[in-house]
Amino acid sequence: MGIAIYYLQSQNPGQRIAVFWDGARYDCSQEIKEFKESLEQVNRGLEKSQWQITCTKFTPNAPEQNLVEDIWLKTKKIAIKFIHYCQYFEVV
Repeated sequence: MGIAIYYLQSQNPGQRIAVFWDGARYDCSQEIKEFKESLEQVNRGLEKSQWQITCTKFTPNAPEQNLVEDIWLKTKKIAIKFIHYCQYFEVV
């Protein structure tokens, strides 16, 4: 994943880049640690306002920040409402 930072830069030369992360547990892997280390290297010595790549982590379960969370919330509500009609998970 650390390589991804350099790929983003190569695809957007001279541009500042914003990355948004939902902070999901499965994203807390070695790849994310390498990504964070690469971010530190790319932005080393720069003021925050001059960072080449900024990574913003969304607040967990915040639909107002992350629209996917809103979709999951609505899906869960529908599944809970109609669960008694479903004998198998595939039906849900």
